[in-house]
Amino acid sequence: MVGVYAFVKCGTALYVGVATMGLAKRLYFYGNPGATQVTSQRLNAIIKNELRSGHCIDLYTAAPADLEWNGLPIHASAGLELGLIKKFDLPWNVRSAM
Repeated sequence: MVGVYAFVKCGTALYVGVATMGLAKRLYFYGNPGATQVTSQRLNAIIKNELRSGHCIDLYTAAPADLEWNGLPIHASAGLELGLIKKFDLPWNVRSAM
């Protein structure tokens, strides 16, 4: 399933991402990051630290339907991810030149 996911601690979203290859595959890479997967490595370390500290990290998902505008496809999950990152100050999302 393609969609948007959020890592949540104590009811507060800390990270939002989009899984264009499917949620199960994307989440697998957080647990088993490859040598070149910088984001997966970073979040793997953060989540392991939170769990070692006794915190619970919840996972929320959403799979909005894609849309179309003037005959052009709109990827709803990517748009939702970007909108959430822009609206909320999510501490685990590293800001790039958006």
